[in-house]
Amino acid sequence: VTMADLELVKGVVLKCDSSIKMFIQHLEQDKLINNGRPFILQDLGELGVFVDPVAVEEIETKVSDMLDANHFEDGGRR
Repeated sequence: VTMADLELVKGVVLKCDSSIKMFIQHLEQDKLINNGRPFILQDLGELGVFVDPVAVEEIETKVSDMLDANHFEDGGRR
């Protein structure tokens, strides 16, 4: 293998559990971020996903918004 045979891809590894990974895949499938362009460069299995660095901030925002929307306070009751 020579350097000419290798392809260099710049990206970011997002480590996440399967439910967050599914949400990120949903964002891509429904073209909800990154101006509708694909951003998942590689599925890393249980580790997470390798994504285009341009999309990271939008992914983090959408995941945070989703987690905030699904967070319930118990009102201090036990």
